[in-house]
Amino acid sequence: MVTALTGLGGLGKTALADAVVRATVDEGTYRDIIWIRVEPNTHPSANFQDHLLAELAAKFFLHAVPTLQRIEAIKKVLKKEPCLVVIDNLESEIQDLSWLYFLQDFAEPSKFLLTGRVLPATLANIHVTKMGELEMKPASEFLVDHAQRLGFANHIDELQEKAASIYAKTGGNPLALKLTVGLLHAWPLATILRSLEQGPGSDVEAMYRHIFENSWQTISPPARKMLQAMPLVGEEGGNMDQLQAISGLSEMETREALKELATRSLVELRSVSRPRYGIHRLTDSFLRGQVIQSL
Repeated sequence: MVTALTGLGGLGKTALADAVVRATVDEGTYRDIIWIRVEPNTHPSANFQDHLLAELAAKFFLHAVPTLQRIEAIKKVLKKEPCLVVIDNLESEIQDLSWLYFLQDFAEPSKFLLTGRVLPATLANIHVTKMGELEMKPASEFLVDHAQRLGFANHIDELQEKAASIYAKTGGNPLALKLTVGLLHAWPLATILRSLEQGPGSDVEAMYRHIFENSWQTISPPARKMLQAMPLVGEEGGNMDQLQAISGLSEMETREALKELATRSLVELRSVSRPRYGIHRLTDSFLRGQVIQSL
């Protein structure tokens, strides 16, 4: 079985896939769980099949198997016992019908969970779950929860009071809600609301750019320098030493910059046991399109 989880950027597709994986770990349903995150614009659709085979071969310790025998070796593993394979962050690959047919040949008893912003090819026999934006009540609860996580408990009453106004501009998009709360670090809520009201209308990408621009204007110079360096980090994120090296900041500046960016929801913790930090795909797009090109 192949399932595709689709929806606009920032809706939390990866977070939902992560929750599914954690639930299956507790249930002990699968012999193995493999998570493959696709880096944007790294593998043209024509080469993605080879990339996927290489990734699976490495996960199953089959990298020494000759290329011509690799497909059957991987299929043997996936057909013997059920595995769950998550392929996260797909782009145009998910609309390639021949690739989807190729993928289905590896399924049962193993399962594949795909995430992406676009719908898969219409003729593919794939179960599609479309993620939508939060409704008003859960969006308000999300605002309060995120404010508590960031240490903004003193803003909870006004966030609840103005939740409808925030919802009207963000549309219940979780990432936009998080970024809006993050601005409380620098601006009072009244200023944030005025900025949102002056921003673009229903254009989701333009709404993101507007919020990112506000966030960029309110962070410190070291935090800006760190954020400018983040597109150089892979999808798996960078550790403290790597981020210090690519940003040129001191150790103390690196720690403080990451702390500041985390409170703005501008960086994400990709690994907890050995902390690695990355940025959301939409943050990356903003930096490449708006900030880096202006330097």
